[in-house]
Amino acid sequence: MPKDMFSRAVKLFQKRELSAAEELCRSILASSPEHSEALGLSGVIALMSGRPADAEQFLNRAVALTPNSYDNLSNLGTSYVQLGRFEDAVTAYKSAVAQRPNQVSARLNLATAYKALHQYDQALAQLRPFIAARDPALHLEFAELSMLSGDIQAGVKSFRKVVAATPV
Repeated sequence: MPKDMFSRAVKLFQKRELSAAEELCRSILASSPEHSEALGLSGVIALMSGRPADAEQFLNRAVALTPNSYDNLSNLGTSYVQLGRFEDAVTAYKSAVAQRPNQVSARLNLATAYKALHQYDQALAQLRPFIAARDPALHLEFAELSMLSGDIQAGVKSFRKVVAATPV
């Protein structure tokens, strides 16, 4: 029964019917409090609804049950960022990167958390392996971090790549 209910909750979530999806997750968790998928989805819904403290609660429970879940770890990091808890965000994002070391978005999230802590060298270290990619968001972040760390030349070079990749 929770599996069918969870499938319905996901479909509602995909249609952006967040209240209905959240209600189904609540029902699932009332009977199966350790349903990690319902906890994770509840966390995402809380994030999307502007409730990062609630998201953190759900996602911490989900991560305790599924410590290798990239999605739960990444979303937990996002909840910490929204709460201004950047050191906790770094920890969560590092764990997410350990699950998917070649995923650019995971590295961007970790770099952003480091940037918030003014740890520009660590942030740049997350992005350097991917600088050959043609991802404008990555180059924009790399450019800003380079300039913040004092490497104006690298920053300008990355900004030029963003401009070249942006259609007019």
